[in-house]
Amino acid sequence: MSHNVTVSDVKINDIDALQMAVAELQKEGTKISLAKDSHYRGYNTRESGVYPYVLKLEGSPYDIALTKNQDGSYSPVFDPWGGHIRANVGASGSGIGVDGKACNINSPQANIGRLMQRYAVCKAEKEAHRQGLTTNRQFNNKTQQYQLEVVGY
Repeated sequence: MSHNVTVSDVKINDIDALQMAVAELQKEGTKISLAKDSHYRGYNTRESGVYPYVLKLEGSPYDIALTKNQDGSYSPVFDPWGGHIRANVGASGSGIGVDGKACNINSPQANIGRLMQRYAVCKAEKEAHRQGLTTNRQFNNKTQQYQLEVVGY
């Protein structure tokens, strides 16, 4: 039996922005790395094959694989059992989603909420900088949200 889920409504289309998010999480103490063409650790996945990218989580029995979609984007695949993924890169225990609204803390998206929030901020900053704009980022500890100001229009 497999516990693995694919979060098909989450699309990662910029691996450089994902690597930036991973680097930031590393600086904060999360033991995460991005491996290319790697095996994925999930429940009963000894024969899972190689995925284009895998987010390795040191100290966790499970990783997050990225499977390539037809449109060229990637969707996360992981095993949420036991809360290992959520403990490393999940949404805060507050139940507040990245949009400021209540979310189901046990949803597949919440399990990778902090990772995806950071990816979204890094992607937006990267695009702003590409257009010659500057950004200012603030994190609100109470709401667990980022406020991103784009300057230079």
